[in-house]
Amino acid sequence: MKKKLFILVLIVFGFSGIDLQAQVLPINPDSLNLAVLIVDYDSLVFEGGNMSYYTKCTCLIDSLPFVPHFVSPGDFGSIAFALGHTGDTIFDATIVWMGTGGISFPTDFSMQWPFQYHDLAVAKPQLEYFDWTGQKTYDPATIQKADSAWDVIDSLIITSFFADYTYNAGIYLYPPTVGMFDPSVAKWVVFLYYNAMVYSANESNAPNLLRVSPNPCSDKLCLEFNINGFENCLIEIFSLDGHLVYSDEIMSGQCANLDLSGFSPGVYLLKSNIQGTVSTIKLIKL
Repeated sequence: MKKKLFILVLIVFGFSGIDLQAQVLPINPDSLNLAVLIVDYDSLVFEGGNMSYYTKCTCLIDSLPFVPHFVSPGDFGSIAFALGHTGDTIFDATIVWMGTGGISFPTDFSMQWPFQYHDLAVAKPQLEYFDWTGQKTYDPATIQKADSAWDVIDSLIITSFFADYTYNAGIYLYPPTVGMFDPSVAKWVVFLYYNAMVYSANESNAPNLLRVSPNPCSDKLCLEFNINGFENCLIEIFSLDGHLVYSDEIMSGQCANLDLSGFSPGVYLLKSNIQGTVSTIKLIKL
């Protein structure tokens, strides 16, 4: 019976044209998603990628939350990047004086799906650039070379997945050897970062002027705020994967009833903008 069922499933998927491999999506809306991509400095050839997932948090940031840990190579040195809010290591490598170091974390880089190319190139986002010590750099020559690495990975399947969300990206220049820079062993390390619970400092610190009840709710939701005059409040509701599912304006001094009966049960992010004061709260749909 099980064998017949398995054959039936294959037939259904085969005739529907569905790519079974593509059903395992690389972006997890319940995690902090991080892709680490390696591009050869000299040849500008993509050498593989790694996908990692971490416990997400409501991070108070306006840029990549990376903390560099650099050990100067008197003989042997190292560079590591950690997530600022958890301390998790996301990249670790050795740097050797007049020798050759290597990447110790991540340990595996794949050239398989989703680290393969397709026909759609992703527009370059607002990138952050890191020099070989892990510090942010604004050097035009370094940025120009780093942008060449972005042109290598902008058509990867994994890049297009990140581009469907509000994501951050950065490029680090990794030199395994110093004393004399050797471009033949240097690498560009490209980071793609997506966390559904990231807000800007202005949003997270803002007072919540909107009354939302009940929360959790089943079908009907009352949204209310009271400010002198007839100011409007912009309401936006996002799913945890970053997609806008509702947008409208409500008037001050009255309860605006929102029908959530068409929403799937789960957690949403409700964002309000009242006279320039932006706040975000967690909305639970039962």
